[in-house]
Amino acid sequence: MRALVSTMVAALLAVSLGCGQAASPLSVTLYVRNPGPARSAWPITSGVPIGRDATYDGVQPIKSTSNLRLYAADGTTPIDAQFRVVSRWDGAPDDATKPIRWVLVDFQADLVGGGITSFVLKGVTAGGTTGGSVTVDDTPTGYIEVNTGALAFRVSKTGFNMFDYVKRTADSAPLVTSSPSNGVLIRTQSTPDTNSTVNPTGSYQAVVEERGPWRTVVRVRGFYKVCPYTQSSYYLGYTVRIYAYSGKDWVRVTYTLENSGQPWYDSSNKATDVFFIDKLHAILNLDGLGNTRTATFQGYSDTFSGSEKYKFEQTHTLVAPADESQNFAYASYKDGGTGYAKAGTGGKRAVGWADLSDSTHGLTVAMRWFWQNYPKAFYISGKQLQVGLFPEGLGSDDGVDGMMTTSGHVAGQRYRFLGCYWKTYDMLYWFHGSDVSGRDALVAAFQSPLLAVPSSSYIDATRALPGHGRLVGRGDWTPTGGDSSANTSDPQRVRYDLREALDRYEDFLRGRWDYTKTASPGGQYSGDDGRYQLYSPDDPSHGLAERRASNGWGQVDWYGWEDYGDTTWLDHHNHLGYDWTYSTLVQFLRTGDVAWWNLAQPMAIHNTDIDLVHCFKWTRVPQLWYVKNADVWVERWEYDAHDKNWDGLTAGKFSHTWNKGRVLYYLLTGEEMYAECANALAQAQADWVTNPNRLPSLNSTARETRWQGWCIESMVADYAITGDANLLATAVRAAVGGTGTNSILQQEHVTAPDGVTMGLRKDYPTGTGHGHTYNTENGGVAGVHTDPYYCEPLIDLYCNLPPGTDRDNLKAYMLRLANYFRDGYGGYGGDMDGTMYRPLRGAYGWPEGGTSSGYTQNLWLCCDELAWAYEQTKDISYLQKAEKVFRDGVFWWEFRNAYAGDSDSVDPSSRSTLYLSWTTQQGKEPAKFQRSFLYFFGVEKDLSPLPAPSGPPSITLSISGDRTSAARGDVVTYTVTYRNAGQSTAANTILSITLPAFAGYLSGSAMLNGSPVAGAAVVGSVLQIPVGDVAAGAGGTVTFQVRMQ
Repeated sequence: MRALVSTMVAALLAVSLGCGQAASPLSVTLYVRNPGPARSAWPITSGVPIGRDATYDGVQPIKSTSNLRLYAADGTTPIDAQFRVVSRWDGAPDDATKPIRWVLVDFQADLVGGGITSFVLKGVTAGGTTGGSVTVDDTPTGYIEVNTGALAFRVSKTGFNMFDYVKRTADSAPLVTSSPSNGVLIRTQSTPDTNSTVNPTGSYQAVVEERGPWRTVVRVRGFYKVCPYTQSSYYLGYTVRIYAYSGKDWVRVTYTLENSGQPWYDSSNKATDVFFIDKLHAILNLDGLGNTRTATFQGYSDTFSGSEKYKFEQTHTLVAPADESQNFAYASYKDGGTGYAKAGTGGKRAVGWADLSDSTHGLTVAMRWFWQNYPKAFYISGKQLQVGLFPEGLGSDDGVDGMMTTSGHVAGQRYRFLGCYWKTYDMLYWFHGSDVSGRDALVAAFQSPLLAVPSSSYIDATRALPGHGRLVGRGDWTPTGGDSSANTSDPQRVRYDLREALDRYEDFLRGRWDYTKTASPGGQYSGDDGRYQLYSPDDPSHGLAERRASNGWGQVDWYGWEDYGDTTWLDHHNHLGYDWTYSTLVQFLRTGDVAWWNLAQPMAIHNTDIDLVHCFKWTRVPQLWYVKNADVWVERWEYDAHDKNWDGLTAGKFSHTWNKGRVLYYLLTGEEMYAECANALAQAQADWVTNPNRLPSLNSTARETRWQGWCIESMVADYAITGDANLLATAVRAAVGGTGTNSILQQEHVTAPDGVTMGLRKDYPTGTGHGHTYNTENGGVAGVHTDPYYCEPLIDLYCNLPPGTDRDNLKAYMLRLANYFRDGYGGYGGDMDGTMYRPLRGAYGWPEGGTSSGYTQNLWLCCDELAWAYEQTKDISYLQKAEKVFRDGVFWWEFRNAYAGDSDSVDPSSRSTLYLSWTTQQGKEPAKFQRSFLYFFGVEKDLSPLPAPSGPPSITLSISGDRTSAARGDVVTYTVTYRNAGQSTAANTILSITLPAFAGYLSGSAMLNGSPVAGAAVVGSVLQIPVGDVAAGAGGTVTFQVRMQ
């Protein structure tokens, strides 16, 4: 007789290490969730992770895209696709000797509306890129020519004039011809109009960045002028990427304005590299149009043949501080020769498109997040269409180029563009024929790019995510066991409570974008019920952005070109602290909820554009220097630069800079801007760690020991896309470097000025080797609340190091750290006080003000470290503490007992209200919660005694067996229940059930709701059971049998 529990645990542990893929060729189902209308032949670009041991033939690892093939949901009908390696295991992307870690897949597909369409990526002997019609020729001297099959266009090699030539395949003549008046024109306070067609000698580049038959990318770079303060090769410039797709008569254009100058001003004369921009307009003349033309905006259309001029403006005027729905307005204007006058129908928030056509062809231009990035405008005159990226006359600032306005906001009509700012705009250029009936659908689809992603269980098995690689999806782990009769402090009661805690965890997360999952702590305004999500444009009473929420409600902009994509902290913006980009992406991959993806995209752009302090010198060399009173390639920190009262002297800190989200966004999208910035940031952090000239600045710009942790996380994350072993070596130095370094290990040994070892915490043992680190912040006070911030980074590093001395030294320190969290920092509360319960909490500072000081929230970040320690030692006390951290951190997430007079206990039946309007910490605690517990979930999942089922992202599953033990030859029946927890139909659903190595599937035994399942089959060690379309809210039951071997 063999126990199913122990043997299945062993099998599942093997799968979690990637061994399951080695037994058979790669076969992974990809799910494209389309919440909107159906799309036809729609381009999809998506990164897909591949396990280190994945094979294409059962033996050989996948090192070449020629061993990959995409299929329809049936797994047999080939689909033409394009492949590009974006990451390899332990090597650079171009190192063909290393296995592929992430591959970028480009293809086109018909997508069901409001549902999920499935595809299968397989390892094959003969595959690779097939089909597609895009061709590119970069050999001509003066231009690069791209042909999609429906459209031919040229990009100049001598100066950026948008398109040097455009001709639709169906037309007999070009629509656009070469003109020096085309381009992106800028005017600043100190310089006249400067077009992107004119660049200083040697400062312009046009190259093919990505070449393929389904998608080709042309990248253009140049600069307008040198910066006013630093001068030399620091510049105000731009990067443009033009994306061409097979068979399409439209292209995607991204334009990034880049200020590479000094971000901090000279305190003696206020000199800095700020620009005050009058206008930034993208201009294109359509020379091929006839003399009778039509100008069309949202709500207005007019045909003209003379000198008429038209414009469309999206503006924002603060008339209702706590109701953004009242502050937006858009309108069309016509100038027939006597000045502009309103025309047509206006409104509040425009989709953001304009069209200039004649009776046979024309151009529609659209912009993503148009109203969200107010002010914006379009202009039409003659045969010219302009896009007002920074529209002339609609700015809100004034000032002098090169001088900081330190007294605060100076009202005007310009745009204050600070040193090291970037700003990216994402546009659609549709060169259409006479039929424009599909314009609204095309513009709407362009606003919502889609990804093809695997199940969370597959991603977890690959371990390919940057960092530790764990990802346990919603429904992938179902807690079992425990004792409901035990008291609240008992580990068995904690175990029992995990089910409720996990449900509340999921609801709490979903509350970021679905207020119905939250509860009311009390509304802020009349008519509000106190339930808020981040954005709710159609219902101001439930949106933090709509209420302009912060510490002072109605006081902070969530929209606008500087602010959209950020969150708030206290009474200003936050710079997306604790990496909102990463946590929203991870939650999207965990759950499949597209709302997370919709949040992640503007956050990724804002965090890389505005929050990150970029610094390049031409020719595009990232600078790592320490200059003035702050560093570059850091984030702008809490009192951040896009608040109007900012004085320019608050420096960024590596202790408050994150990079993992930037890396993951690149892996999922293949967009090179994010890789470029992630690489530069990681290199700057490596220089920070290794350059002795940087260490003296620690007291003023880093101080807290968390800086080492976030630098480690950043470098390890970037290693996932670069394969640069030096980054891992530097991360080791930051973690456990020896004497003379500023490592976490060395900080562990530091003593306070009075000689008292900072490990002395109540009854916790004194002496070195106590886990806790000391730093000099606040005159010798040890900010012990910062200790949890390097837990996840150290796990990331450990999981990426090969066996050896470095890994052993790291493990030894991490176990001491786990002891500290188990017995010291996390040793407060967690016990009964009569009939009341004292929630587990961590200390906020040192020394503590009494035995009950602390709060639950930073403990969230310790949970994974405790679970890791259990995984390494099998000492159950670590896992029990981790489970209590999770349970208490969810049940009583709002508990704070850091101040004199605060109660230190709660009613065990009480629960903290789940809500998102605690705006004092809006940018912090929600992000901490979103990124916490992921490794803990993985450890718990690995302990599960059952096979691991998975399905589309919206499908939740549970599994049970008809016995707990069996002998060789016995037949065991398993029951899988599934339900579509999403909001749309999951089409062509296939459940994938990873079978333990000792269990063989009995052919024909699979039943769906009592009826035999056609098409159930085992691929390698995975039983695939098709269950068809699953409507929202619907579900079913599958049973199958295995014989014990």
